[in-house]
Amino acid sequence: MVRTIGTDAELIKRIVGELALRLPHEGRRVVIVAERDSLYAQSLVSELKYRLPDSRAKDQPIRIEVIYFFRGIDGVTTRESGAPTSGPPSKTVTLEWPESRDQLDYLRRLGAELKRSESDPTRLPIGAIGIFANDVHDKLLVLQALHEDFSDRMFFTTDMDARYLHPRTQAFTRNLVVASSLPLAFYPPVSYTHL
Repeated sequence: MVRTIGTDAELIKRIVGELALRLPHEGRRVVIVAERDSLYAQSLVSELKYRLPDSRAKDQPIRIEVIYFFRGIDGVTTRESGAPTSGPPSKTVTLEWPESRDQLDYLRRLGAELKRSESDPTRLPIGAIGIFANDVHDKLLVLQALHEDFSDRMFFTTDMDARYLHPRTQAFTRNLVVASSLPLAFYPPVSYTHL
């Protein structure tokens, strides 16, 4: 087998390099928000734990904390067919009902709990928040839920997607570190000469 793109281990190695450059040297927490039901996300979490040892070993300044969610935060998974409706936004405020397929209330509680944990003197402050998921919509929802309270922290993920650059999402994707095996621009075409 010949790989044409980088491995997940290479992506995590690049993320660890960025964390080393961007995090202060005193103790910090790296919070990983990952899909529970995705082998891809689970392998990224395992690789990060391997490459970035936990600070319980006294000489390490970083502690890793993993928080899980189930795929389809918005109530729709990538396996389901049908496009979301693109009608005009409703002017009425909808009451969030905790009994439905979406997990938006979970994201709100997650953000509140992480913010509370910052004032706990027994826990290290959050230095970075990573998001490992297959569905880019789930990643965007996590970013949107956490970015306002943690706008001065490093956010990181894998797999570049054009939706990170869309004007509607730039308020919460700005300064997002993305490790990707694919280039951000196409290589120039190879010119062949006929003999």
